Amino acid sequence: MDAVISRLLALTEDGYNQVRVAAIEGLGESGVKDQAVIDRLLALTDDGYNDVRSAAAKALGRLYRAN
Repeated sequence: MDAVISRLLALTEDGYNQVRVAAIEGLGESGVKDQAVIDRLLALTDDGYNDVRSAAAKALGRLYRAN
């Protein structure tokens, strides 16, 4: 896994919801279907913040559709 994806994964644990959403969107746009990315996004669909849950679901959909 490259450094950018590792950093985005780390940012999904940030205390600020907007930072987590931005990191999630970056993961979705990356097209990287690494198991660690999928697992983290799945976990984030249960986040306490609606925008984070929504972003995670959208990112998973994007990765599913990516070639």
